[in-house]
Amino acid sequence: MRSLTCNAASSAALFTAVLLHNVSGPYLLLSSDIHMWRAQRVFRKAGLTVIPRPAPDAFKRANDWRDRWRVFLDIANECTKILYYRAKSWI
Repeated sequence: MRSLTCNAASSAALFTAVLLHNVSGPYLLLSSDIHMWRAQRVFRKAGLTVIPRPAPDAFKRANDWRDRWRVFLDIANECTKILYYRAKSWI
């Protein structure tokens, strides 16, 4: 039995393929500032040209000292995801 995450990922991939079939790039990529590096490389690896437009998330939250620990944990989590994506050759 496939997990809900796997089903969601498969559905998203299929939807994206259908959506982009007749549209030429470059595409505007909007993602959180903390995820942009990884997201841009995933699209590049898929052969799509993107124009990155990071939404201020982590850097905006880091302005408040009370949120800095959570931002640090988010950055550490993103670094782990980057290593995982590299191990899977997704980037």
